[in-house]
Amino acid sequence: MIAKNTDLRHVDSGLSDAEKRQIHRRAALVAVLGKKYALHPDNAPAKGTYNRQGARLA
Repeated sequence: MIAKNTDLRHVDSGLSDAEKRQIHRRAALVAVLGKKYALHPDNAPAKGTYNRQGARLA
């Protein structure tokens, strides 16, 4: 368990250097896409009730 108020930049995650590079590369690509990224919160469907065809009812 990690103690409270620990600087997480210095905690060993157990990932290899290649895995860390892949994570940083993916994060950079997502940052470049911005709101065009499919999983960006602005692209989420509106809250409400939907029918079986996906059309919003309320």
